[in-house]
Amino acid sequence: MTTPEHAKTEEDSREARIVYGHGKYEIFENGAFVVCAVTGNRILLPDLKYWSVDRQEAYSDAYAVLIAHQKAQATAQADEDEASSLGFTRQMTPDDDFL
Repeated sequence: MTTPEHAKTEEDSREARIVYGHGKYEIFENGAFVVCAVTGNRILLPDLKYWSVDRQEAYSDAYAVLIAHQKAQATAQADEDEASSLGFTRQMTPDDDFL
């Protein structure tokens, strides 16, 4: 008995595991899709265009990227405010702009 061409394979129903790089990504566990970190929607790999290298997250569209960036900034600011209220100050790093 042959399998119909439209039948889904196991890979079609699995989430891919990906390492996101600058301008490219590497699949280290095969799958058909990834999940948007903001919306929770599935993104088929051929449609994957937006991701964060720093956060290792995929996004369904540019608006989801904006929401994720704003949320990360708000979290970082809240963490900095909490540390400041506890008497800690941020240490300068070589990446800081001195001007």
